[in-house]
Parts: sequence; C-alpha cells; structure tokens
Amino acid sequence: MVYSGIKAGVLGITRAAAAELGARGIRVNAVCPSAVPTEGTQRNRNAERDARRVASTPMGRLGTVEDVASGIAFLASDEARFITAQALVVDGGITFTTL
Repeated sequence: MVYSGIKAGVLGITRAAAAELGARGIRVNAVCPSAVPTEGTQRNRNAERDARRVASTPMGRLGTVEDVASGIAFLASDEARFITAQALVVDGGITFTTL
C-alpha cells in the first residue's frame, strides 16, 4: 500500500510541476518501468518469478535497462517537445494484463 501511495505522489508531483513550469518551456514527465534485471537487482531475482513475469508480459520478455533508457531519451528529445505531465510506462504491457 505504501508503494502505491508513493507512486501516486510521484505522478501528482510530475503533473503539478509540469503545470507550474510549462510557461518557462520546461517539460516534466515520469518514466514508470517494470522490474528490470540489473546487476543491482540480481540477488532479489529468481528463475520462477522471471518465468511468470515473461509469461504474463505481452511482449514475451523482461525489459532491459536499454528499454528504459530509450524511453527517457525519447522524452528528452525534440520529438517529445510538446509532451509534458505524462507517465511513460515502459513495461512491455504487463501493467494492463494484471489489472
């Protein structure tokens, strides 16, 4: 429950900051990745959990740090110059299969 509350707070701050800073040309967005295997998360992972996650992800694989970085790079690019106050979910679609 605490985790969900914190996530909601981050999204609220993102929207409020975007509204306040937009007139200065500053865009504020949030990136919401799923659990991504990294060296730092290795000790908390297990093969069974990873297999269940892959099976329930429409893209059929775990995300990578490169997947998350690509989303961030897009939001920082001129191609996203009119995007603000948004949450970019980078999770291969798993969020919508677990609702």
